[in-house]
Order: sequence, then C-alpha cells, then structure tokens
Amino acid sequence: MKKKPIVCIIGRPNVGKSTLFNRIAKKRIAIVEDIPGVTRDRNYHDVEWEDKEFTIVDTGGFESETGKGSLEASMVEQTGIAAAEADRVIFLLDGQTGPIADDFAIMDMLRRHEKPVYIAVNKIDAPSHEKILLDFYQLGVDEVFPVSAAHGRGVDDLLDTVTEGFASTAHQDSPEEIDEDSIPIKVAIVGRPNVGKSSLVNKICGENRVVASEVPGTTRDTIHTPVRREGRDFILLDTAGIRRKSKAYSENLERYSVFRSITAIEEAHVVILMLDATEGITDQDLKVASYAWEAGKPIIIAVNKWDLVAKETMTYREFEKDIEHRFKFSTKPIILFISALSGQRVVKLFDLARSLYEKTRFRVNTNELNELIQSATAKHAPPAAHTGGKRLKFYYVTQISRHPFIIVIFCNYPDSVHFSYKRYLTNVVREAYSLYNVPVILKFRKRASSDREQTEK
Repeated sequence: MKKKPIVCIIGRPNVGKSTLFNRIAKKRIAIVEDIPGVTRDRNYHDVEWEDKEFTIVDTGGFESETGKGSLEASMVEQTGIAAAEADRVIFLLDGQTGPIADDFAIMDMLRRHEKPVYIAVNKIDAPSHEKILLDFYQLGVDEVFPVSAAHGRGVDDLLDTVTEGFASTAHQDSPEEIDEDSIPIKVAIVGRPNVGKSSLVNKICGENRVVASEVPGTTRDTIHTPVRREGRDFILLDTAGIRRKSKAYSENLERYSVFRSITAIEEAHVVILMLDATEGITDQDLKVASYAWEAGKPIIIAVNKWDLVAKETMTYREFEKDIEHRFKFSTKPIILFISALSGQRVVKLFDLARSLYEKTRFRVNTNELNELIQSATAKHAPPAAHTGGKRLKFYYVTQISRHPFIIVIFCNYPDSVHFSYKRYLTNVVREAYSLYNVPVILKFRKRASSDREQTEK
C-alpha cells in the first residue's frame, strides 16, 4: 500500500490560502471571502499534477495572539496538527503586507515539525511587485516563490518544486505482483471523537493496548496494533483523536478530526467507520466516509454502543434505513451493530474485513474489460466533448491497480468526460463484477503515441 503524499497550505488569515487551494484543486471547493478567518473547516482534495498524485489540504488561519478557548486558538491547534500530519507544507504569505510577527511565529512552529516547507508569497500579480520578495528572506529561508493564487501566476513553478520526488503514475500500466496472502490486512478504525475506537481495539486484543477514556481525543497518534485471527494477520490502525479543552471547541474538533483520519485511511486496505448508536449517523461521519470511498477503500459501518439504545424506541432496521438513505456511496452498505464494551458481534468485523479485502484482489481480464466498455459505450454513447462538438473516443481500457481498484480508460479528451458518464461507466463495471461494496475508481488519460501504435496494430 502506497500512501498518497499530503501537502497542506498554512498561513495567517486572509493571505489567500483558500484561493490557492481552489487553484490547485481546479475546483471552487473552499469558501473564499475577503474577511480574515473565514475558513473555519479544513478542506482537503485529491489532486494530480504532472502525473503525480497527492492530497492538498486547506487550513484555518493562524494567529499567535489568541485567547484561551477562542475560535482563533482552535485554529492554531488545527494548523499544528496539519503540519504534523503533512508530508510537505506550503507556507503562504501576503505580498502586500510583507512579513509580520505572526509569520515569524508560524515559521518557528514549522521548524519544530521538521517538515519540508515551501515559502510562497501571494498577491504578486506582476513582475514589478517582486521587489518586496527580499523582505521575506528575513524568515531564514533559501528560496521564495512569488505567486498569484487568484490569477495562477507562479503556481506551476511552485507545484513543480513541491511535488519533486513524488511517485509518478504515468507509466503504471499493470497491477503489481505481490504475495497478498503474506501481508497483513490493514484495517483503519475511524470515526468522530468518543465513539469508542480505542475501546474496540482493546476488546479485540483482550487487554488495554491503547488508552481509552470518555474524554474525546485521548488518542493523539495513529496506533498500529498487530493481531492474528484464524491464521490471518491484521494490523488495526486506531486513528488519533483531538484533545478537547472546553465545550466551545466541540464543533471545531469534530470538523478537523477528519484530517487525523486521512493518513490512516490512505494506508489501510479496509476502513471501519464507527458510529455512536446514541447519536446516529452525522454529516461528519459521512465526510469521513466520502474520503475513504474516494480513496478506493471498502467501508464497514460499525454502529457502536448498540447495547445502550432503548430497543422499544429504535430498532436496528430503522437505524439501517436511516444509514442507507444517507450513505450514498454504496447501494448495499455493510452495517454491523456492535458493543465495544461487551464485545457483542466484534469478532464478525474480521470476517467482513477479510471478505472485502479478498474482493479488492479481483483482477479483470484486459480483453474482457475492453469488450465490456465497448459494449457500454455502444449502448449509451458519450456526449459531445467540450471541444467544438467533437465526439469522445475511448481507445483502450486496463486495470492498473488493486487496493484500490483502479481502471484507466485512454481517450482523446480525458478532461471532457462528464461526471454523469463517468458514473455510468463505473456502475457498468460494478454491476458486471458484483463490486457493490468495493469502490471502483475510473481514470481517464490521453492516449500516448505508444498506446496509439498498440491499438492501431
């Protein structure tokens, strides 16, 4: 399992972090307002730059002078967590104001994390503005990147440097040959603070392997716990929670607890999403699930604390219906009602995880896959591309990966494939091979000259 690199954007409020995030993501995802501190949530998005994949993360603003329990203080903690979890950091500064005291405080914090940091000075809209760049070398850095997040100026050069050394997917054209029976199945246990993740690990291990407490966020780092069940090795990834300092923090803690789960999800083969039966499924749960599904990881929904629910007011079927209605990623979500405290049905999680892992090992014959897609496109032709009315043409299809299950379709206009048609082809593959609980990821690439020669022979 290759973990996708994480690049986070850090900086003071109103320096343009969300604008740069949207520019890199090529989508208007983050809220952008000319008001300091408008980004209250951490946004993240998987992107590809020059055939290099990584996750870009937008953080809340950082201010050094903050009061206890204030929203700004929470944003400082978010920023520290982002820096700790990221592989590389883009430190964005305001080219119109020059460096100020908070910028030096941020730089000091970043040095303590010992992560590669790339200094980008925003709002440099013209070469004449670059004279201010000399002031930013006071931060003790060797290189400064002038950028305009609003207009895209300098962003390409910044990304070329930031992604240097990241693995390229350009020439990955066949699944890796590995002995999958010999490697442990990695299972990430994710969920909101205080749903019982650490208690579940302890129940499985039969001992207090990790600290479990009613105080949300007792777990500070992702803990790898090896276990063996029925001759098969597993590694449980108990994801880090967030320490709650006061009730005023609760909303923000739930929002940015998602980020602490990202690294574990990327590493895992299967994800267990734990819910609190006394609270039901929340938007935060769905946010975590959406990232896991988009990352190509099968999901088991474990409804914990089921023993605390008054059965005369809520039956398991009513609970299932609510989850199925809101969980749009799979038509047949796997739901298991458990009690981490008593151990009720906990052992079944291993059978489900192993079954899903085996499903992801499925490899589709290339000729068969091409026939399937050709049949699907003949039955329902792709709409005209946004290229002067020209039609989309699909030349060649191949499966390039399992764990996650990725299929690449080579075509003439990969950027013009509408999301609805991509969803149609995804459903065709899912139905053909009964992959209802295994995410099927379709990628569209432009046919290279070597591919063209192959298909024309």
